[in-house]
Amino acid sequence: MVINAGSMLKGRRETPPHLETQYRQQGFWTDKVLTDYLEACIVKQPERVAVLDERSGSVTYSQLGERATRLALGLHEAGVSKGDFFIIQIPNWYEFSVIHLALTYLGAISVSVPVTFRHHEVEFVARATGAKGIAIPDDYQDFNFVEMMGDLRGELANLEIVLVIGEHAATGMLSYQDLMSGPRMVTDSNKGFGATKPRPDDVTFVVFTSGSTGEPKGVMHTSNTLAAINATYVKEYGVSSDDVIFMPAPLGLSVGLMHGVRLAVFTGATLVLQERWEPEKSIHLISQERATLTVVVPTMLQDIVTSPKLLDHESLPSLRLVWVGGAFVSPSLVQRAHANLPHTLISPGWGMSEGIGSCCNDDTPVSKVQTTDGRAFPGTELKIVSPEGEEIPFGDEGELAMRGPQLFAGYLHRPDLTDAAFLSDGFLRTGDLAQMDSDGYVKITGRVKDLIIRGGLNISPVEVEEILSGDSRIATIALAGMPDERLGERICAFVVPKIGVELTLEDLADLAEKSGLAKQKWPERLEILTELPMTPTGKVQRYALKQLITEKLTEESRTA
Repeated sequence: MVINAGSMLKGRRETPPHLETQYRQQGFWTDKVLTDYLEACIVKQPERVAVLDERSGSVTYSQLGERATRLALGLHEAGVSKGDFFIIQIPNWYEFSVIHLALTYLGAISVSVPVTFRHHEVEFVARATGAKGIAIPDDYQDFNFVEMMGDLRGELANLEIVLVIGEHAATGMLSYQDLMSGPRMVTDSNKGFGATKPRPDDVTFVVFTSGSTGEPKGVMHTSNTLAAINATYVKEYGVSSDDVIFMPAPLGLSVGLMHGVRLAVFTGATLVLQERWEPEKSIHLISQERATLTVVVPTMLQDIVTSPKLLDHESLPSLRLVWVGGAFVSPSLVQRAHANLPHTLISPGWGMSEGIGSCCNDDTPVSKVQTTDGRAFPGTELKIVSPEGEEIPFGDEGELAMRGPQLFAGYLHRPDLTDAAFLSDGFLRTGDLAQMDSDGYVKITGRVKDLIIRGGLNISPVEVEEILSGDSRIATIALAGMPDERLGERICAFVVPKIGVELTLEDLADLAEKSGLAKQKWPERLEILTELPMTPTGKVQRYALKQLITEKLTEESRTA
Protein backbone atom coordinates (compact mmCIF):
# COMPACT_ATOMS: atom_id res chain seq x y z
CA MET A 1 0.00 0.00 0.00
CA VAL A 2 1.33 3.43 -0.97
CA ILE A 3 1.09 5.98 1.81
CA ASN A 4 0.57 9.44 0.36
CA ALA A 5 2.62 11.83 2.46
CA GLY A 6 1.05 14.73 0.58
CA SER A 7 -2.25 13.98 2.30
CA MET A 8 -0.95 13.14 5.78
CA LEU A 9 1.66 15.82 6.49
CA LYS A 10 1.92 17.12 10.01
CA GLY A 11 0.78 20.73 10.26
CA ARG A 12 -1.81 20.41 7.52
CA ARG A 13 -5.28 21.79 8.17
CA GLU A 14 -8.47 20.37 6.72
CA THR A 15 -10.85 22.62 4.82
CA PRO A 16 -14.36 22.62 6.31
CA PRO A 17 -16.72 20.58 4.10
CA HIS A 18 -19.05 23.51 3.39
CA LEU A 19 -16.14 25.62 2.12
CA GLU A 20 -14.83 22.75 -0.01
CA THR A 21 -18.27 22.41 -1.58
CA GLN A 22 -18.40 26.16 -2.17
CA TYR A 23 -14.99 26.27 -3.85
CA ARG A 24 -15.90 23.40 -6.14
CA GLN A 25 -19.21 24.98 -7.09
CA GLN A 26 -17.40 28.24 -7.89
CA GLY A 27 -15.01 26.34 -10.17
CA PHE A 28 -11.85 27.05 -8.18
CA TRP A 29 -11.31 23.44 -7.13
CA THR A 30 -11.54 20.66 -9.70
CA ASP A 31 -10.41 17.08 -10.23
CA LYS A 32 -7.34 18.17 -12.20
CA VAL A 33 -3.67 18.62 -11.37
CA LEU A 34 -1.10 20.62 -13.34
CA THR A 35 -0.08 17.77 -15.63
CA ASP A 36 -3.71 17.44 -16.75
CA TYR A 37 -3.56 21.03 -17.95
CA LEU A 38 -0.21 20.31 -19.64
CA GLU A 39 -1.67 17.38 -21.55
CA ALA A 40 -4.60 19.53 -22.68
CA CYS A 41 -2.13 22.11 -24.01
CA ILE A 42 -0.25 19.39 -25.89
CA VAL A 43 -3.47 18.31 -27.61
CA LYS A 44 -4.77 21.82 -28.39
CA GLN A 45 -1.55 23.67 -29.24
CA PRO A 46 1.47 21.34 -29.43
CA GLU A 47 3.63 23.82 -31.35
CA ARG A 48 2.89 26.90 -29.25
CA VAL A 49 5.91 28.13 -27.31
CA ALA A 50 5.50 27.10 -23.68
CA VAL A 51 8.68 28.54 -22.15
CA LEU A 52 11.38 30.83 -23.47
CA ASP A 53 14.55 31.68 -21.60
CA GLU A 54 17.66 33.69 -22.45
CA ARG A 55 19.95 30.68 -22.17
CA SER A 56 18.22 27.97 -24.19
CA GLY A 57 15.68 29.68 -26.40
CA SER A 58 12.14 28.35 -26.74
CA VAL A 59 10.42 25.06 -25.85
CA THR A 60 7.02 24.13 -27.25
CA TYR A 61 4.26 22.49 -25.25
CA SER A 62 4.88 19.25 -27.10
CA GLN A 63 8.59 19.38 -26.19
CA LEU A 64 7.81 20.37 -22.60
CA GLY A 65 5.51 17.38 -22.19
CA GLU A 66 7.98 14.92 -23.72
CA ARG A 67 10.84 16.17 -21.55
CA ALA A 68 8.77 16.19 -18.37
CA THR A 69 7.63 12.59 -18.86
CA ARG A 70 11.13 11.48 -19.85
CA LEU A 71 12.58 13.06 -16.69
CA ALA A 72 9.79 11.60 -14.56
CA LEU A 73 10.70 8.13 -15.77
CA GLY A 74 14.39 8.74 -15.04
CA LEU A 75 13.70 10.06 -11.55
CA HIS A 76 11.34 7.18 -10.88
CA GLU A 77 14.10 4.72 -11.79
CA ALA A 78 16.41 6.63 -9.43
CA GLY A 79 13.98 6.07 -6.56
CA VAL A 80 11.74 9.16 -6.42
CA SER A 81 8.29 8.10 -5.23
CA LYS A 82 4.91 9.56 -4.39
CA GLY A 83 5.07 11.87 -1.39
CA ASP A 84 8.85 12.39 -1.58
CA PHE A 85 10.16 15.93 -1.13
CA PHE A 86 12.43 17.17 -3.90
CA ILE A 87 14.19 20.56 -3.77
CA ILE A 88 14.46 22.65 -6.95
CA GLN A 89 17.29 25.20 -6.81
CA ILE A 90 17.44 26.25 -10.44
CA PRO A 91 17.74 29.73 -12.01
CA ASN A 92 15.07 31.09 -14.35
CA TRP A 93 15.73 28.37 -16.93
CA TYR A 94 13.13 26.33 -18.75
CA GLU A 95 14.40 23.20 -16.95
CA PHE A 96 12.68 24.44 -13.79
CA SER A 97 9.31 23.87 -15.48
CA VAL A 98 10.41 20.42 -16.70
CA ILE A 99 11.48 19.33 -13.20
CA HIS A 100 8.34 20.66 -11.49
CA LEU A 101 6.09 18.90 -13.99
CA ALA A 102 8.09 15.66 -13.75
CA LEU A 103 7.70 15.69 -9.97
CA THR A 104 3.97 16.30 -10.39
CA TYR A 105 3.70 13.22 -12.61
CA LEU A 106 5.36 11.21 -9.85
CA GLY A 107 3.23 12.64 -7.06
CA ALA A 108 6.38 14.02 -5.42
CA ILE A 109 6.40 17.37 -3.62
CA SER A 110 8.35 20.25 -5.18
CA VAL A 111 10.27 22.45 -2.74
CA SER A 112 11.50 25.59 -4.47
CA VAL A 113 14.38 27.64 -3.07
CA PRO A 114 16.14 30.69 -4.53
CA VAL A 115 19.39 30.14 -6.39
CA THR A 116 20.95 32.63 -3.95
CA PHE A 117 20.64 30.15 -1.05
CA ARG A 118 23.91 28.71 0.18
CA HIS A 119 25.02 25.92 2.56
CA HIS A 120 23.15 27.10 5.65
CA GLU A 121 19.81 27.76 3.97
CA VAL A 122 19.87 24.66 1.77
CA GLU A 123 20.78 22.46 4.73
CA PHE A 124 17.90 23.95 6.75
CA VAL A 125 15.34 23.26 4.01
CA ALA A 126 16.70 19.76 3.36
CA ARG A 127 16.49 18.86 7.06
CA ALA A 128 13.08 20.44 7.52
CA THR A 129 11.58 18.47 4.64
CA GLY A 130 13.65 15.29 4.77
CA ALA A 131 14.13 15.82 1.04
CA LYS A 132 15.10 12.79 -1.02
CA GLY A 133 16.63 14.86 -3.80
CA ILE A 134 17.69 18.25 -5.07
CA ALA A 135 18.13 19.77 -8.54
CA ILE A 136 20.98 22.26 -8.97
CA PRO A 137 23.05 23.93 -11.70
CA ASP A 138 26.67 22.79 -11.78
CA ASP A 139 28.01 26.33 -11.62
CA TYR A 140 26.10 29.58 -11.65
CA GLN A 141 27.16 33.16 -11.08
CA ASP A 142 30.64 32.03 -10.03
CA PHE A 143 29.32 29.66 -7.38
CA ASN A 144 30.00 25.92 -7.49
CA PHE A 145 26.75 24.19 -6.51
CA VAL A 146 28.20 20.72 -7.12
CA GLU A 147 30.90 21.43 -4.56
CA MET A 148 28.31 22.71 -2.07
CA MET A 149 26.24 19.55 -2.41
CA GLY A 150 29.37 17.41 -2.13
CA ASP A 151 29.95 19.01 1.27
CA LEU A 152 26.31 18.68 2.38
CA ARG A 153 25.44 15.16 1.25
CA GLY A 154 27.45 13.54 4.00
CA GLU A 155 25.46 15.47 6.60
CA LEU A 156 22.04 14.79 5.07
CA ALA A 157 21.21 11.09 5.27
CA ASN A 158 17.87 11.43 3.45
CA LEU A 159 19.29 13.30 0.47
CA GLU A 160 19.96 10.43 -1.93
CA ILE A 161 19.67 12.18 -5.30
CA VAL A 162 21.49 15.23 -6.64
CA LEU A 163 20.32 16.13 -10.15
CA VAL A 164 22.79 18.43 -11.91
CA ILE A 165 22.05 20.67 -14.88
CA GLY A 166 25.33 21.27 -16.64
CA GLU A 167 28.39 19.33 -17.71
CA HIS A 168 30.12 18.80 -14.38
CA ALA A 169 28.10 16.40 -12.26
CA ALA A 170 30.30 14.74 -9.64
CA THR A 171 30.51 11.01 -9.09
CA GLY A 172 27.31 9.69 -7.57
CA MET A 173 25.22 12.57 -8.93
CA LEU A 174 22.67 12.37 -11.75
CA SER A 175 23.23 14.31 -14.94
CA TYR A 176 20.10 15.99 -16.30
CA GLN A 177 21.56 15.83 -19.80
CA ASP A 178 22.18 12.10 -19.51
CA LEU A 179 18.63 11.44 -18.38
CA MET A 180 17.32 13.46 -21.30
CA SER A 181 19.54 11.87 -23.93
CA GLY A 182 19.15 8.26 -22.83
CA PRO A 183 16.93 5.60 -24.41
CA ARG A 184 13.91 6.45 -22.29
CA MET A 185 10.86 7.41 -24.29
CA VAL A 186 7.32 7.85 -23.09
CA THR A 187 4.81 8.01 -25.91
CA ASP A 188 1.72 8.18 -23.73
CA SER A 189 2.26 10.92 -21.16
CA ASN A 190 0.18 9.04 -18.59
CA LYS A 191 1.94 5.73 -19.11
CA GLY A 192 3.63 4.47 -15.98
CA PHE A 193 2.43 7.31 -13.80
CA GLY A 194 -1.19 6.40 -13.17
CA ALA A 195 -0.41 4.92 -9.77
CA THR A 196 1.64 7.90 -8.66
CA LYS A 197 -0.44 10.78 -9.96
CA PRO A 198 -1.38 13.03 -7.04
CA ARG A 199 -4.92 13.90 -6.09
CA PRO A 200 -5.92 17.57 -6.34
CA ASP A 201 -6.05 17.86 -2.55
CA ASP A 202 -2.58 16.37 -2.03
CA VAL A 203 0.26 18.71 -1.06
CA THR A 204 2.31 19.27 -4.21
CA PHE A 205 4.43 22.33 -3.42
CA VAL A 206 6.27 23.79 -0.42
CA VAL A 207 8.08 27.09 -0.24
CA PHE A 208 9.96 28.41 2.77
CA THR A 209 9.30 31.99 3.63
CA SER A 210 11.01 34.19 6.16
CA GLY A 211 9.50 37.50 5.06
CA SER A 212 10.64 40.20 7.44
CA THR A 213 10.55 38.12 10.63
CA GLY A 214 13.48 35.83 9.97
CA GLU A 215 11.59 32.70 11.05
CA PRO A 216 11.55 30.16 8.15
CA LYS A 217 8.22 28.42 7.68
CA GLY A 218 7.34 25.78 5.14
CA VAL A 219 4.18 26.93 3.35
CA MET A 220 2.28 23.93 1.95
CA HIS A 221 0.06 24.18 -1.13
CA THR A 222 -2.10 21.57 -2.80
CA SER A 223 -2.89 21.33 -6.50
CA ASN A 224 -6.29 22.80 -5.66
CA THR A 225 -5.00 25.85 -3.80
CA LEU A 226 -2.48 26.60 -6.55
CA ALA A 227 -5.10 26.10 -9.28
CA ALA A 228 -7.37 28.52 -7.41
CA ILE A 229 -4.65 31.19 -7.58
CA ASN A 230 -4.40 30.67 -11.35
CA ALA A 231 -8.19 30.57 -11.80
CA THR A 232 -8.40 33.85 -9.91
CA TYR A 233 -6.16 35.51 -12.49
CA VAL A 234 -8.32 34.06 -15.27
CA LYS A 235 -11.51 35.42 -13.69
CA GLU A 236 -10.09 38.82 -12.76
CA TYR A 237 -7.85 39.60 -15.74
CA GLY A 238 -8.96 37.20 -18.47
CA VAL A 239 -5.57 35.46 -18.72
CA SER A 240 -5.68 32.96 -21.59
CA SER A 241 -3.58 31.06 -24.12
CA ASP A 242 -3.26 34.32 -26.06
CA ASP A 243 -1.12 35.83 -23.30
CA VAL A 244 2.66 36.04 -23.00
CA ILE A 245 3.78 36.17 -19.36
CA PHE A 246 7.05 37.96 -18.64
CA MET A 247 8.55 36.68 -15.38
CA PRO A 248 11.62 38.42 -13.94
CA ALA A 249 10.99 37.17 -10.38
CA PRO A 250 12.98 34.08 -9.37
CA LEU A 251 11.14 30.78 -9.92
CA GLY A 252 12.60 29.70 -6.59
CA LEU A 253 10.15 32.06 -4.90
CA SER A 254 6.42 31.47 -4.70
CA VAL A 255 5.58 34.40 -7.00
CA GLY A 256 7.73 33.01 -9.81
CA LEU A 257 6.31 29.50 -9.68
CA MET A 258 2.67 30.44 -9.00
CA HIS A 259 2.34 33.29 -11.48
CA GLY A 260 4.92 32.06 -13.95
CA VAL A 261 5.33 28.31 -14.45
CA ARG A 262 1.93 27.23 -13.18
CA LEU A 263 -0.14 30.11 -14.62
CA ALA A 264 1.37 29.54 -18.07
CA VAL A 265 0.59 25.80 -18.11
CA PHE A 266 -2.83 26.36 -16.50
CA THR A 267 -3.89 28.74 -19.29
CA GLY A 268 -1.71 27.58 -22.19
CA ALA A 269 0.10 30.92 -22.27
CA THR A 270 3.76 31.47 -23.15
CA LEU A 271 6.22 32.08 -20.32
CA VAL A 272 9.20 34.37 -20.94
CA LEU A 273 11.91 34.09 -18.27
CA GLN A 274 14.59 36.60 -17.31
CA GLU A 275 17.52 35.24 -15.29
CA ARG A 276 18.53 38.40 -13.50
CA TRP A 277 16.82 41.74 -13.15
CA GLU A 278 18.23 44.20 -15.67
CA PRO A 279 15.74 46.98 -16.48
CA GLU A 280 16.93 47.70 -20.02
CA LYS A 281 17.01 44.02 -20.90
CA SER A 282 13.55 43.60 -19.36
CA ILE A 283 12.13 46.33 -21.55
CA HIS A 284 13.78 44.74 -24.59
CA LEU A 285 12.39 41.27 -23.78
CA ILE A 286 8.87 42.59 -23.15
CA SER A 287 8.96 44.41 -26.47
CA GLN A 288 10.63 41.66 -28.49
CA GLU A 289 8.37 38.84 -27.23
CA ARG A 290 5.27 41.05 -27.13
CA ALA A 291 4.65 40.20 -23.50
CA THR A 292 1.14 41.00 -22.32
CA LEU A 293 1.44 40.74 -18.54
CA THR A 294 3.97 40.62 -15.75
CA VAL A 295 4.21 40.46 -11.96
CA VAL A 296 6.78 42.75 -10.31
CA VAL A 297 7.74 44.41 -7.04
CA PRO A 298 7.67 48.24 -6.80
CA THR A 299 11.42 48.65 -7.36
CA MET A 300 11.15 46.78 -10.66
CA LEU A 301 8.24 48.93 -11.79
CA GLN A 302 10.20 52.04 -10.79
CA ASP A 303 13.15 50.87 -12.90
CA ILE A 304 10.93 50.29 -15.94
CA VAL A 305 8.97 53.54 -15.88
CA THR A 306 12.05 55.69 -15.27
CA SER A 307 14.23 54.03 -17.91
CA PRO A 308 15.08 56.19 -20.94
CA LYS A 309 14.85 52.99 -23.02
CA LEU A 310 11.08 52.94 -22.54
CA LEU A 311 10.53 55.51 -25.27
CA ASP A 312 12.65 53.47 -27.68
CA HIS A 313 10.05 50.72 -27.38
CA GLU A 314 6.98 52.95 -27.75
CA SER A 315 5.95 52.53 -24.09
CA LEU A 316 5.48 48.76 -24.54
CA PRO A 317 2.09 48.70 -26.32
CA SER A 318 1.71 44.89 -25.97
CA LEU A 319 1.85 45.04 -22.16
CA ARG A 320 -1.77 45.06 -20.93
CA LEU A 321 -1.25 44.24 -17.23
CA VAL A 322 1.36 44.87 -14.54
CA TRP A 323 0.48 43.39 -11.15
CA VAL A 324 2.70 45.02 -8.55
CA GLY A 325 2.97 43.94 -4.93
CA GLY A 326 5.36 42.68 -2.27
CA ALA A 327 5.92 46.10 -0.74
CA PHE A 328 4.39 49.56 -0.45
CA VAL A 329 3.49 51.08 -3.83
CA SER A 330 3.61 54.87 -3.61
CA PRO A 331 0.93 57.00 -5.30
CA SER A 332 3.64 58.86 -7.20
CA LEU A 333 4.92 55.59 -8.67
CA VAL A 334 1.43 54.58 -9.77
CA GLN A 335 0.91 57.99 -11.35
CA ARG A 336 4.20 57.81 -13.22
CA ALA A 337 3.48 54.26 -14.37
CA HIS A 338 0.09 55.34 -15.72
CA ALA A 339 1.73 58.21 -17.57
CA ASN A 340 4.64 56.23 -19.03
CA LEU A 341 2.74 52.99 -19.74
CA PRO A 342 -0.51 54.40 -21.16
CA HIS A 343 -1.62 51.07 -22.69
CA THR A 344 -1.19 49.14 -19.44
CA LEU A 345 -3.38 48.39 -16.44
CA ILE A 346 -1.30 49.04 -13.34
CA SER A 347 -2.73 46.83 -10.62
CA PRO A 348 -1.36 47.34 -7.10
CA GLY A 349 -2.27 44.37 -4.99
CA TRP A 350 -1.51 42.40 -1.91
CA GLY A 351 -0.58 38.78 -1.43
CA MET A 352 1.75 36.42 0.38
CA SER A 353 3.14 32.92 -0.07
CA GLU A 354 0.13 31.68 1.89
CA GLY A 355 -2.29 33.08 -0.72
CA ILE A 356 -3.19 36.12 -2.81
CA GLY A 357 -5.70 38.62 -1.49
CA SER A 358 -6.45 41.85 -3.32
CA CYS A 359 -5.98 43.67 -6.60
CA CYS A 360 -7.12 46.56 -8.77
CA ASN A 361 -8.78 46.08 -12.14
CA ASP A 362 -10.13 48.11 -15.06
CA ASP A 363 -13.13 49.18 -13.00
CA THR A 364 -11.11 50.48 -10.06
CA PRO A 365 -11.33 54.28 -9.68
CA VAL A 366 -8.00 56.04 -10.21
CA SER A 367 -8.13 57.44 -6.68
CA LYS A 368 -8.31 53.89 -5.28
CA VAL A 369 -5.52 52.61 -7.54
CA GLN A 370 -3.24 55.36 -6.24
CA THR A 371 -4.08 55.06 -2.55
CA THR A 372 -5.05 51.44 -1.81
CA ASP A 373 -4.02 47.85 -2.44
CA GLY A 374 -7.28 47.06 -4.19
CA ARG A 375 -10.27 44.88 -3.33
CA ALA A 376 -10.54 41.16 -2.70
CA PHE A 377 -9.87 38.82 -5.62
CA PRO A 378 -12.86 36.78 -6.87
CA GLY A 379 -13.76 34.05 -4.38
CA THR A 380 -11.71 35.68 -1.61
CA GLU A 381 -13.09 37.18 1.60
CA LEU A 382 -11.24 39.88 3.54
CA LYS A 383 -11.94 41.47 6.91
CA ILE A 384 -10.11 43.53 9.52
CA VAL A 385 -9.92 42.05 13.00
CA SER A 386 -8.86 43.10 16.48
CA PRO A 387 -6.08 41.36 18.44
CA GLU A 388 -8.84 39.15 19.86
CA GLY A 389 -9.97 38.17 16.35
CA GLU A 390 -13.21 40.18 16.34
CA GLU A 391 -14.18 42.05 13.17
CA ILE A 392 -13.81 45.81 13.55
CA PRO A 393 -15.56 48.75 11.79
CA PHE A 394 -14.63 50.15 8.39
CA GLY A 395 -11.79 52.65 8.55
CA ASP A 396 -10.29 51.32 11.77
CA GLU A 397 -6.82 49.81 11.70
CA GLY A 398 -6.42 46.17 12.60
CA GLU A 399 -5.05 42.90 11.32
CA LEU A 400 -6.05 41.79 7.82
CA ALA A 401 -7.69 38.35 7.76
CA MET A 402 -8.33 36.34 4.60
CA ARG A 403 -10.35 33.28 3.57
CA GLY A 404 -10.59 31.70 0.15
CA PRO A 405 -9.87 28.70 -2.10
CA GLN A 406 -6.26 29.76 -2.68
CA LEU A 407 -5.25 29.64 0.99
CA PHE A 408 -2.34 27.36 1.80
CA ALA A 409 -2.80 24.00 3.49
CA GLY A 410 -0.72 24.78 6.60
CA TYR A 411 2.86 25.13 7.82
CA LEU A 412 4.97 22.02 7.27
CA HIS A 413 5.46 20.03 10.49
CA ARG A 414 4.28 23.02 12.53
CA PRO A 415 0.68 22.41 13.64
CA ASP A 416 1.24 24.99 16.39
CA LEU A 417 1.90 27.72 13.84
CA THR A 418 -0.96 26.54 11.65
CA ASP A 419 -3.44 26.58 14.54
CA ALA A 420 -2.24 30.01 15.68
CA ALA A 421 -2.58 31.48 12.19
CA PHE A 422 -6.26 30.63 11.67
CA LEU A 423 -9.38 31.96 13.34
CA SER A 424 -12.17 29.56 14.21
CA ASP A 425 -14.14 30.56 11.09
CA GLY A 426 -11.29 29.59 8.73
CA PHE A 427 -9.90 33.09 8.18
CA LEU A 428 -6.11 33.40 8.08
CA ARG A 429 -4.54 36.02 10.33
CA THR A 430 -2.08 37.46 7.83
CA GLY A 431 0.07 39.47 10.23
CA ASP A 432 -0.48 42.58 8.11
CA LEU A 433 -2.00 45.73 9.55
CA ALA A 434 -4.60 47.30 7.30
CA GLN A 435 -7.66 49.49 6.94
CA MET A 436 -10.69 48.73 4.82
CA ASP A 437 -13.18 51.28 3.53
CA SER A 438 -16.91 50.76 3.04
CA ASP A 439 -16.33 49.84 -0.63
CA GLY A 440 -14.04 46.96 0.35
CA TYR A 441 -10.76 48.60 -0.68
CA VAL A 442 -7.82 47.67 1.52
CA LYS A 443 -4.77 49.70 2.45
CA ILE A 444 -1.87 47.85 4.06
CA THR A 445 -0.38 49.99 6.82
CA GLY A 446 2.32 47.75 8.26
CA ARG A 447 3.07 44.44 9.97
CA VAL A 448 1.75 43.46 13.39
CA LYS A 449 5.24 42.41 14.46
CA ASP A 450 6.74 45.54 12.92
CA LEU A 451 4.81 47.91 15.17
CA ILE A 452 7.04 50.18 17.19
CA ILE A 453 5.57 50.41 20.69
CA ARG A 454 6.85 53.64 22.20
CA GLY A 455 5.64 54.25 25.71
CA GLY A 456 2.45 52.30 25.05
CA LEU A 457 1.78 54.05 21.70
CA ASN A 458 1.58 51.74 18.68
CA ILE A 459 3.40 53.34 15.74
CA SER A 460 3.22 51.93 12.22
CA PRO A 461 6.57 52.35 10.44
CA VAL A 462 4.83 52.44 7.04
CA GLU A 463 2.82 55.53 7.98
CA VAL A 464 5.94 57.52 8.83
CA GLU A 465 7.92 56.10 5.89
CA GLU A 466 5.24 57.20 3.43
CA ILE A 467 5.54 60.78 4.65
CA LEU A 468 9.32 60.99 4.80
CA SER A 469 10.00 59.10 1.57
CA GLY A 470 8.52 61.96 -0.44
CA ASP A 471 11.58 64.12 0.22
CA SER A 472 13.87 64.45 -2.82
CA ARG A 473 17.00 63.84 -0.72
CA ILE A 474 15.92 60.33 0.31
CA ALA A 475 16.41 57.33 -1.98
CA THR A 476 14.94 54.77 0.43
CA ILE A 477 13.97 54.79 4.09
CA ALA A 478 12.85 52.25 6.66
CA LEU A 479 11.99 52.57 10.34
CA ALA A 480 12.53 50.09 13.12
CA GLY A 481 12.25 50.09 16.89
CA MET A 482 15.39 50.38 19.01
CA PRO A 483 15.35 49.22 22.63
CA ASP A 484 14.86 51.89 25.28
CA GLU A 485 14.89 51.29 29.04
CA ARG A 486 12.20 53.87 29.84
CA LEU A 487 9.85 53.77 26.81
CA GLY A 488 10.41 50.20 25.67
CA GLU A 489 11.25 51.33 22.13
CA ARG A 490 12.23 54.48 20.31
CA ILE A 491 12.17 55.13 16.57
CA CYS A 492 15.31 54.70 14.50
CA ALA A 493 15.31 55.77 10.84
CA PHE A 494 17.56 53.92 8.41
CA VAL A 495 18.10 56.03 5.30
CA VAL A 496 19.84 55.55 1.98
CA PRO A 497 20.29 59.15 0.75
CA LYS A 498 20.50 60.22 -2.85
CA ILE A 499 24.06 60.28 -4.18
CA GLY A 500 25.99 63.30 -2.97
CA VAL A 501 23.34 64.31 -0.39
CA GLU A 502 23.96 64.82 3.30
CA LEU A 503 21.07 64.25 5.66
CA THR A 504 20.73 64.82 9.39
CA LEU A 505 18.27 63.82 12.11
CA GLU A 506 17.23 67.47 12.28
CA ASP A 507 16.30 67.35 8.60
CA LEU A 508 13.98 64.40 9.29
CA ALA A 509 12.45 66.23 12.25
CA ASP A 510 11.74 69.24 10.02
CA LEU A 511 10.04 67.01 7.47
CA ALA A 512 7.96 65.32 10.13
CA GLU A 513 6.94 68.61 11.70
CA LYS A 514 5.94 70.19 8.37
CA SER A 515 3.80 67.14 7.56
CA GLY A 516 1.88 67.50 10.80
CA LEU A 517 3.10 64.18 12.16
CA ALA A 518 2.69 63.74 15.91
CA LYS A 519 5.99 64.28 17.68
CA GLN A 520 5.87 60.82 19.24
CA LYS A 521 6.22 59.45 15.70
CA TRP A 522 9.31 61.44 14.77
CA PRO A 523 12.56 59.49 14.27
CA GLU A 524 14.84 59.81 17.29
CA ARG A 525 17.98 58.42 15.69
CA LEU A 526 19.32 58.36 12.14
CA GLU A 527 21.50 55.64 10.63
CA ILE A 528 22.88 56.24 7.13
CA LEU A 529 23.21 53.06 5.03
CA THR A 530 24.32 52.35 1.48
CA GLU A 531 21.47 49.84 1.09
CA LEU A 532 18.65 48.35 3.14
CA PRO A 533 18.57 44.63 3.97
CA MET A 534 15.87 43.11 1.76
CA THR A 535 14.17 39.78 1.26
CA PRO A 536 14.36 38.25 -2.24
CA THR A 537 10.84 39.57 -2.86
CA GLY A 538 11.80 43.17 -2.15
CA LYS A 539 10.55 43.53 1.43
CA VAL A 540 12.64 45.32 4.04
CA GLN A 541 14.02 42.94 6.67
CA ARG A 542 13.10 44.96 9.73
CA TYR A 543 14.33 42.27 12.06
CA ALA A 544 17.79 42.78 10.54
CA LEU A 545 17.54 46.53 11.14
CA LYS A 546 16.46 45.92 14.75
CA GLN A 547 19.39 43.58 15.22
CA LEU A 548 21.78 46.11 13.68
CA ILE A 549 20.74 48.98 15.95
CA THR A 550 20.54 46.77 19.05
CA GLU A 551 24.11 45.57 18.51
CA LYS A 552 25.27 49.12 17.88
CA LEU A 553 23.64 50.41 21.07
CA THR A 554 25.16 47.54 23.04
CA GLU A 555 28.61 48.37 21.69
CA GLU A 556 28.14 52.08 22.44
CA SER A 557 27.13 51.36 26.03
CA ARG A 558 30.14 49.07 26.44
CA THR A 559 32.59 51.74 25.31
CA ALA A 560 30.89 54.67 27.09
